[in-house]
Amino acid sequence: MPKRKRSSPPDASATTGTSKSSNQDAINAIFRANFESKFGSIDISPVVPQTSNASSEDDDQDDSENDLEDEDSDLNLEDGDLDDDMNENDNNPKVEVITYDFSRRGPPPTTKPSRRSFMSSKPPTSSASSTSKPQPTSKLSKSEEAAEVLHLKNDIALRNLLSESHLLDSTLSHSNPKNRHKAIESRVIALGGKPLKQKGNIPMAIQKGMKAKQKSIAEKVKREAKVNGVVMDKESKRAKERRKNKERQERRKGEGRGTGVGHAKVGKFRGGELRLSRRDVAAMMA
Repeated sequence: MPKRKRSSPPDASATTGTSKSSNQDAINAIFRANFESKFGSIDISPVVPQTSNASSEDDDQDDSENDLEDEDSDLNLEDGDLDDDMNENDNNPKVEVITYDFSRRGPPPTTKPSRRSFMSSKPPTSSASSTSKPQPTSKLSKSEEAAEVLHLKNDIALRNLLSESHLLDSTLSHSNPKNRHKAIESRVIALGGKPLKQKGNIPMAIQKGMKAKQKSIAEKVKREAKVNGVVMDKESKRAKERRKNKERQERRKGEGRGTGVGHAKVGKFRGGELRLSRRDVAAMMA
């Protein structure tokens, strides 16, 4: 037997939905009638539901684009304002006024001697004076300098005349070769040279005594001349170096450095024996 088709039952959800909506509308109508009876009628605009999410996204994009355009326009306006300000500053440059205050002065400049004493590692001494030598304020003119040079030459000539006055005698003529040689020799010795006349073979002890006497006489003459205000000749640099070298050589010879290897520094070595004098023994005992 053929089967019969069953009829589909009515949709219960649809019927319940329509019944609920009708009931809700009836309730709203009752409340509305009660409200209007008390407060009066009110015009209510219908609410438009949102159709889809796509329309909201399009609106958001439009709003963001509008915001960007507004920001770009604001930036362009700000750039234009800055350019206008720069042009105005270029056309009207500001004047800077600088004032110096001379009421406060710095410390006085330090002198070279004080700076050297400060930077040196040696402790300061009480004898060192803090004040420097006063510098001459006035300078001599050319004519005054020439006069000073001439006066110095005259002083030197006068000193030479006084030193050679013992050679001048009324009975003797100044053109005598002996007197001329003595005068030249005295000048050479004064300049630091050796005497022209040879003394011959003189013992070393006598030569040392003669040299010591000459030295003491020269120092006495210089001291008296300084007291009397007489200008003396200064020892030249070359003569001074020669004298120092000679003294250095004599000192080395006295120490026995120039005698060679194997020679005694004290006494004399003769005939295979060392001979000591009383002076050598006294020097060793001292």
